[in-house]
Amino acid sequence: MQTTSTTNPIMRVVAGLHPDISFQEVRDSLVQHGVRPDLVKAVVTVLDFVTTNRRAGISPGDIQNALLGRGLSAVLVQAVMDRLCRLPDPTPPVPDTVSDHPAGSTVLPEDLAMRPPELINRADQLCAAGQRETAAELYRSWLAHHATHPLAHAIHFNHATLLTRLARLPAAKEAFSASIHSNPAFHPAYLGLGNVLAQMGDRDGATACWQHLVDRLPTSNPQTISYKLSALQHLAQKANSPTTRLFADGACRAMAHTLGVAELISIADQLRAAGPTKPLADLYSIWLEHNASNRLSYLVYFNYGTFLNANRDPQTAQTALREAIRLNPYFYPAYINLGHALERLGAPQEATEYAQQVVRHLSAITGESIKLKLAALKLVIRMGSLAQMEDAFRESLTIHPDQPEIARHWIAHRQGQCQWPVMQPVAECSKLRLLKATAPLSMAYYTDDPLLQLANAAHSNRAEVGQPPRSLLDTDTARRQDHPSPRLRIGYLSTDLRGHAVGFLTAEIYELHDRAKVELFLYYIGIPDASPFHHRIRSAADHWIDLRGLSDEEAARRMAADKIDILVDLNGHTDNARSRLLAMRPAPILVNWLGYPGTMGSPYHHYIIADDFIIPKHHEIYYSERVMRLPCYQPNDRQRLVAATRPTRQEAGLPEEGMVYSCLNGAQKITPFIWQLWMNILQQVPGSVLWLLNESDTIKNRLAASAVQHGIAADRLIFASRTSNPAHVARFPLSDLVLDSAPYGSHTTASDALWMGVPVLTLTGLGFAARVCGSLVQAAGLAELICYTPAEYVTKAVELGQNREQCAAYRQKLIEQRDTCILFDTPSLVRHLEALYADMWAAFRQGRLPRPDLSNLELYQEIGLELDNGGVGVATDATYRAQYRAKLIEKNGYAFIRPDSRLWPGEHDGT
Repeated sequence: MQTTSTTNPIMRVVAGLHPDISFQEVRDSLVQHGVRPDLVKAVVTVLDFVTTNRRAGISPGDIQNALLGRGLSAVLVQAVMDRLCRLPDPTPPVPDTVSDHPAGSTVLPEDLAMRPPELINRADQLCAAGQRETAAELYRSWLAHHATHPLAHAIHFNHATLLTRLARLPAAKEAFSASIHSNPAFHPAYLGLGNVLAQMGDRDGATACWQHLVDRLPTSNPQTISYKLSALQHLAQKANSPTTRLFADGACRAMAHTLGVAELISIADQLRAAGPTKPLADLYSIWLEHNASNRLSYLVYFNYGTFLNANRDPQTAQTALREAIRLNPYFYPAYINLGHALERLGAPQEATEYAQQVVRHLSAITGESIKLKLAALKLVIRMGSLAQMEDAFRESLTIHPDQPEIARHWIAHRQGQCQWPVMQPVAECSKLRLLKATAPLSMAYYTDDPLLQLANAAHSNRAEVGQPPRSLLDTDTARRQDHPSPRLRIGYLSTDLRGHAVGFLTAEIYELHDRAKVELFLYYIGIPDASPFHHRIRSAADHWIDLRGLSDEEAARRMAADKIDILVDLNGHTDNARSRLLAMRPAPILVNWLGYPGTMGSPYHHYIIADDFIIPKHHEIYYSERVMRLPCYQPNDRQRLVAATRPTRQEAGLPEEGMVYSCLNGAQKITPFIWQLWMNILQQVPGSVLWLLNESDTIKNRLAASAVQHGIAADRLIFASRTSNPAHVARFPLSDLVLDSAPYGSHTTASDALWMGVPVLTLTGLGFAARVCGSLVQAAGLAELICYTPAEYVTKAVELGQNREQCAAYRQKLIEQRDTCILFDTPSLVRHLEALYADMWAAFRQGRLPRPDLSNLELYQEIGLELDNGGVGVATDATYRAQYRAKLIEKNGYAFIRPDSRLWPGEHDGT
């Protein structure tokens, strides 16, 4: 068709054709002009395509682009389009009055044999002659005989269009739906169906049709852009939702190049305030598609990328932010936000490189650059190498000492690196400022001061969460009064439903929950994971919901829609927790358990789950939540994986003979206090070694140097390499005795050791983290290994080091009792846990839901910071409360203190 010898005759024939000429006459004319049979067939096929699509209401421009897309010559396409322009209008005008019923005309057999173009021509002729009902009957009868024809969707569409003009809306709705069913990709049918539904008063249904086109049609495709624009125009005028109308109007103007950047940002702010994230993302995308040449488009790419990153789409965000940098290499905020996106994508080195570029370019501190430089330093602190982090910490706190978030990272970093003293002031950032900024988890590592931990948690919650934008409590509570099911809908929220300590501990719980009592919802907010263990946890849920892509409000609304009765927070004050989500109260009862060893100090956590050892009755004043107790606080997975191959001491680098003490906790749990006790033990047990976890060469060298300073040879510290969890658990029996850390003791590590038959010696204190290990040891049947003073701890460790036979006896006892002791009786724990849930629900139904007590906590924080018991190790009741009482009396003498339920009942007036 594109050769010189045949194109011109074809063009002459096509251009000279009368609009009503039949396809047989086209064939005859082409043959008479000497066109080859294969090309004759091709031309007729093209004309069939054009005529059918034109009758279906498709615009000439779209038809022309489709023909060009098929590789036809532009000259031939133009000839075809010239003929097309002389075709009758596909939608002839309708008289003011029409009949509601078919005229009863007979459809002839030859009518049913017509091809679609001929059928459409015939129907148009009938309409022009005023026989619209006959035309409708012709379409209906033809479709009844050709329901599976490849072009049935186009005939359904023409039929529906005619029925619409006849004001037979229910029938038109059915015909448009049939067109969509026949060809879901036939876009005009969605427009037609939307219009019919709107006329019938179903605006939500109409909106869904138009939104379908908006969501699925790219704005860059010239063949579909007109449909998307039409759908947007309908939405802008007729959608029920003001947010949808706002978005659609903005999108229409963006496609017409009449929406400036300032107006775009204004609309974006309104959409963001409205809540749903998709309209805003779509608006940015449409604007950039049609306005990329705007000189301020880099700002729009930046806003778009920032929005995407905030809404957990770092992959698309980083693409937008890279484009912002390409368009304006001197726009440094884009570098920082790109760094955040890369951080989420697990590319720390590249993230740090972008942040370092900002630091280098902004070497001079000015009013304009200081915020950008601090933001870049913050990114380096999170993602850089050890040396880069240290330098960034110091520079950032030197520039601006009052940065609680940076101070918090500084403290956690020093704890994890065993850099003592941890509370090392930096420039103008004093020790008091560091203490006040300390994160709740770091505070538990630092000091066994439960009142300060409570007050610090409350302070952290106020600073980081504050009051949420909305609460779902009222509507949810009202709905709960009439519970629809005998089963409680229990939700567990966690980042760690995977190969993590929380996942390892809780996996069997989900499997053992009684489905007659509990409907189980697992809400995941952690990193992507495709491991078999993650799959095991996921498979145990009645409902697995991945919330990672949802904002806090969207996630909270999802939980409320799931009608959760009790939501269990398995994160608490740990990294990547979603406390703002919880603050919106997506369930009537919120429970703090397992993920964080301590009180939340929040106004929205009603209960904390513990046991009688971790929180004795007289310790409840240290917690804002109501205490609920299990036989043993910590669950355990009896199906935990243990490597079949057990290493030898020689393979682990341990001495074949001699006492092996171990503490395979993270380095952040090693404090100067416990380190001094360990060194005392090694001094008194010649030939003994201490087996630690090798976090890094830097930490290893630092601890070895400290040991030498205490008179202990460096080679008496043995460092275990990192390995898989099954292999890690399998090597515990190489140790004779686990020495617990303090004031933050062993938790999962202790239960792993006890499962493998290794005794654990623990030093207990007052705080939650300082008492968990004692609970585990007691539940395993070795309460005699719980020590209450540092001297008792050292003495017992030395005695057992000199009497390895006693360690072996403990080992035998643990192995014999493993299947019967409280610690590993997971079925019993689950039954007790379900009983606690039932009690919580009953209290709620009876109006007895506890309210967290947060009174006077600012004052308790002030006293705790003044006392600074960080070097004490573990506290004892005998002296601890007396210190606080003395301070309270002193302060009450200066300013009246309102009574509270802790240490200040109000009877003292200072005299």
